[in-house]
Amino acid sequence: MRFRPIATLAFLVVLASGSTTRADCTYKSFDFHPEKNDGVVVDSIVNAGSSCTHNFTEGPGYKFTGITLEREPENGKLVRAGANRFVYTPNKGFTGKDAYLFKICAIKGAQPGCSTVAFVVEVR
Repeated sequence: MRFRPIATLAFLVVLASGSTTRADCTYKSFDFHPEKNDGVVVDSIVNAGSSCTHNFTEGPGYKFTGITLEREPENGKLVRAGANRFVYTPNKGFTGKDAYLFKICAIKGAQPGCSTVAFVVEVR
């Protein structure tokens, strides 16, 4: 599964609005495969005073069975803003490192599984 901040692919996709079109939240695309029970660490940069939105969408052949927040950020808030949408906002005045972790479960065909997607954030 490939993650691209802007483009929808033929896999389970995570979209981060503004991650490549605006400078307030940036990170590189990445792959993950819930049916393989894998994990990925995503290094990201968020400008202080802004936020980072994550929209999780199903691609062809995938069906979500659950998206949960497994680890809350220590220096900001991550709120669910829809069934598959989350928004991270660093605490006011905070700069430095923060992190949060999602567990994304899906079925691909008859193969169920879960991926862990950890965001390691540098707030500048």
